Formats: sequence, structure tokens, C-alpha cells
Amino acid sequence: MTEFTTLFTPYTLKNVPLRNRLVMLPHVTFYASKDRRPSPRLKNYYIERAKGGVGLIVSESQTVHVTGGCENCVDMSSKASVELWRDGVTAVHDHGAKFFAQLTHHGLETFTLFSRRELWGPSAIPNPAIREVPKAMDKADLAAAIEAFGIAASNVREAGFDGVELKVGHDGLLRTFLSPFYNQRQDAYGGSLENRARFVLEVLNAVRTAVGDDYPVGFRFCLNEAMPGGYGLEEALAYAKLFAATGQLDYFSSDMGTWMSVELQVPPMVIPQGFALDAVQSLKEATKLPVIAFGRLKRPEQAEQVLAEGKADLVGMARQFLADPAFANKVQEGRLDEVRPCVACNQECVGRLQNLHAIACVHNPAAGHEAEWGMGTLKPAEKPKKVVVVGGGPMGLKTAEVAAKRGHHVILFEKSGVLGGQVRLAAAAPHHDEWGQIITHLARQVRRLGVAVRLNEAATADFILAENPDAVIIATGAGPGPLPFAQTGDKPIYNEWQILNGDPPTEQTILLYDLGVKFEAAAIAETLAEKGNQVNWVTPASTAGAEIDPTSIGPLRQRLAQHNVQTTPEHSIVEVNDEVVFLFNVLSHQVTAVPHIDAIVIVGNKASHNQLMQELAGQVPALYSGGDAVAPRNVYNAIVDGERIGREI
Repeated sequence: MTEFTTLFTPYTLKNVPLRNRLVMLPHVTFYASKDRRPSPRLKNYYIERAKGGVGLIVSESQTVHVTGGCENCVDMSSKASVELWRDGVTAVHDHGAKFFAQLTHHGLETFTLFSRRELWGPSAIPNPAIREVPKAMDKADLAAAIEAFGIAASNVREAGFDGVELKVGHDGLLRTFLSPFYNQRQDAYGGSLENRARFVLEVLNAVRTAVGDDYPVGFRFCLNEAMPGGYGLEEALAYAKLFAATGQLDYFSSDMGTWMSVELQVPPMVIPQGFALDAVQSLKEATKLPVIAFGRLKRPEQAEQVLAEGKADLVGMARQFLADPAFANKVQEGRLDEVRPCVACNQECVGRLQNLHAIACVHNPAAGHEAEWGMGTLKPAEKPKKVVVVGGGPMGLKTAEVAAKRGHHVILFEKSGVLGGQVRLAAAAPHHDEWGQIITHLARQVRRLGVAVRLNEAATADFILAENPDAVIIATGAGPGPLPFAQTGDKPIYNEWQILNGDPPTEQTILLYDLGVKFEAAAIAETLAEKGNQVNWVTPASTAGAEIDPTSIGPLRQRLAQHNVQTTPEHSIVEVNDEVVFLFNVLSHQVTAVPHIDAIVIVGNKASHNQLMQELAGQVPALYSGGDAVAPRNVYNAIVDGERIGREI
């Protein structure tokens, strides 16, 4: 039994019965094959979430026309995709979930390097994020796109999907026709609200004709473009009423933002959970159609409240199902302490997508690797062993969790009085507290599984050997590396651990030297700025925070601007003395002397703590090392190493 009675009440969407009110929202994975077909990897990803108990899965955007496609996205205009989808759709059904397919034409948000064709748009106005000028579609182009949506929708039904969803959302061609920013046409498809809606209505009509009256058709609909010159909620609701009045639409899946307001599309942890619920409720009240809620919803208590208060009919989540495919089953069975929460870090999902790489999850190493590491793949050890793990950071905790699940007797030593390693420090930075949920989750799991956690014990080689272990895992992390520049004099130089784990300097002029270009430097820049320091963020990269995901960098820069944080990209420190800091421009090779710097903080200059590995070599039956103790990387790599080693022991 569970207190989430509404969340797990069955619901019928048009004529499709759903076992619960949880919807896995569409999100790009780049798991499709390079020839734009549904790959085994993509199908396994959806099957895993069906096994996990979700009621409805909506696929990532599948494309309808060559001008609006992308590499590693499924081309649903092809009969080959129809055939390749059949077994995947059947498997999703076999595990009790329903499966809708989302269709889109990417429009201004694709690249000609993919299609080798011009981009299509309502007017010759580029998306500021992509910067390619599209062709303003003529009548023949409009007719071709409308026909393509109809053909693709017919293919969706033929492949066995339970419904079709059209993306009129944060990206894609359809929404840009609604947008007064992008649509500046002077013909019947531009000008008034009704004219701007005409193309979307014609696509809807073509899709309804193709699939018939008995088949669910929905919109993923952007409720607010949140960009200069775009439409807001009031105009969005007027559009929604127009679409609902056709009688051809069965539901709305809510959405918000564009690539000009990307932090609303995939909100980072700085955006409040449930931020869009008022707009979602307005959509439901305006149209009377079933509505799927969105808006960084991840807690079952909040999902239950949304439904109980009538703000929506179904609750959509995307990254939460990426983080934990078994979320629905765990909640329904009352295993809330086992739920792996999405922390909205956007490092391995959005962060990878911005570089056109397949997505992952910072603390679910099985994401995208379900065939090898998914549910049911972890086998009991043939012979239980005594396993000693040295280090209570993410890598050590993950190894301990996986090894314990396999039946090993695990002892974990942590020299400090708390678990978490560098992730705990990251969570101490402003607006980064949800990082701590990774450690909270892992710590809860190892204790639930009976791992003996020993804090305040620095495990020396002799100490470990006295335990007579069968296997030892070194997860001792990394610390500050040697100075990467010449120094004369006594100018104070701090490392990232000293700033996040101690008392930062105040009311000083600080040069923040960033060699990592990731979120750590951003967190420290904000920490220093909030202490009243004047910060100059210097990095050899082309931009400060070059590897921070696009959803986080915008809000961060807004906050740093309030503190007058200066950025100096494309520069390295070559020498420091008591009077000046000498900066080297990595492009022009010019050297600049910067005076009046009170202190320097170095970020990303790390060295592995691997001494124990050397001391124990040949002394124990099995010896492993991972995470930063092997090579300083990031949280994802540490947790992947922990999963792999835990399975190998």
C-alpha cells in the first residue's frame, strides 16, 4: 500500500488505459543509429523504463522530413524505422507501459551539416543559438511539410505505438510559426494569431486524417517562449483554445522556454521545483482537455499534490526517469529510500547534448547501457569475499553498494568524519545544494545493505593488511597538484578545497585561476563574490565556464554580474610575485602584468592520491583503484568506475 493513491490510480487517455498517472516525457538521447533508425540501445532505454513501472512513455522527437532531421535521431518518414520499432514497442507493452511517439520537424534547431539541405523556417530569421539563416518556406515547402507529418503519423500507428504527439514545444518548426519573433510573414500564415496558427492547424488536420478518429493525438505545447519578441502565457492560452476547439486534439503536454531561455526547457537546480505549475493549471482550465504537467517535478509527494489539487491529469518527468528507471515501482511499493533522485545538475544529459554526444546520468551509470548494466544484470558473487573500500566519496560508496548487492562483506573506511568527498564540498557552494543528494542516496544504500562504514579512520597499508581482505578498492580521490606557474614572494595562493571546506577570504581582490572550466570554478567564483571579494575569473579556455551546460551558465552569469565578477578567458598565469601576476594570452602570446591582486585561487589543478595503491601492490589477493585516485575526472566517471569495479570483484 502507498499514500500516493491518486498518482497510482489508472487513467484512460482517449481510449488508451494507463496503469498510473506517471509519464516519461520525451527527451533527446542521441541513442539512435547514425543512419537515423531506432537502435537496440534506444529501444533498451525505453524498455528499461517500462520495466520500472511508468504508465506512459513518450518517445524522443522523431523527425518527419529531411530538412528537419538530425544525426542519431530517428527518421519516422521511413518504413525501415517502422519495422525496426516493432519489437521495441512490443517489449514496452509486455512490461505494462503504453508508448506514444513524438513527431517533429526540427526547423531552425538543426544544422545543415546533418541534412546537407537548407533549413526551413516561417521567415528568414535564424535561431540565435544556431545562427544559420533558414529559407522562408514557400507554398510547396509548406505542403511538403504537412504531407510529411501525415506520412510519419501513419508510420507511427503502423509501428504499433499507442498514440502520436506533435511537438509544438520549446524547439521545432511548428512553434516558430506561432512565434511573433520568428514568424514575420505577410501571407495567410503570418500576421494575426489565427494566421500564425494556420500551419499548425493544417499539420494537425493531416495527422488526424492519417491516423483516424480513434487514435490519440496530442501536442507538446510551449506555454511561454520567455524571450524578447516571443509570445507569453496569455497568447499561448489563446492558441491552446484555438487548437482544442478543432475537436482533433486529445491532450496537451505542457512545456516552456526556447533556446533563448534554455534554463526553462531543462531547468537546473537553481530553478525551483514545480516552477511552471501555475501555467500548467491555466492550460487545463482554458482548454478542458487532459494536461500533462511538467516543471522539474521529481518528488512523488509533489506529483501527488499536483493531481489531488486538479492542476493536471498526469505528471510528466524526464530526467527523474533517466536517473532512476524504477522510480514508479519504488514509489508504489513504498521503497522511497531507494529512489535515486535527479539532482538537476545537467552535466551528463544536457551537457553532453550540447556537444552532440549521447546522454548519460551523473549518478546512474546504467543510463544508455541497459543491456550490460540494467535491471537484472547484476549477478550474485560466486563466492562472497571480504572487501575493503578505502575512501567514502562517490566512487568508494558506489563500489561498496554494488559489491554489497552481490553478496560481498564490505567494510568502508573514511578518514574524515563525513561521507561524500568532493561532492560534499560542491554541495556547500551557493545554489548547488542538490549535489548533496547524490551522497545522501549512496550513503543510505550502503547502510541499508549492511556495509560496515567506519568514519574517522585513516586506513594505512598495515591497517588494511591486518583486516586480511580478499579485495581492496582504493578510492582515495585527489588533492591539489603542484603549482602550474612560477612563484616568487609570499602572495597567498589557495586551492579549491580550502575555499569550499574553510573560510574564504573576504573583501579582497581575488584572481580565480580556472584550469578545469567546469562547475567547480563557477561555484567558487560565486562563493568568493558573495563574501564581498572582487573576483577576476581567468582561464585558458575560450570562455569562463566553457564546459558548464547551457541551462546553468545563463543564470550563473546573471548572478555573477550582480557581483561585478570579471572574466578573462584565453589567458594562463606564467608567473606570480608579491607585486603583480603575469598573464599569458594563449592566442596572441602577449604577456600582461596585473597588479593589485591580494590572493590567487586555483581550480582544476589536481593530483591523484595513489600512494596506497603503490604500497599494497602485490600484498593483497585483488587490488583495484578508481575515480580520482586513478586520474582526476568528474563525479560521473567516479561512479562509473565504482559500478564497474563492484561488478568485477
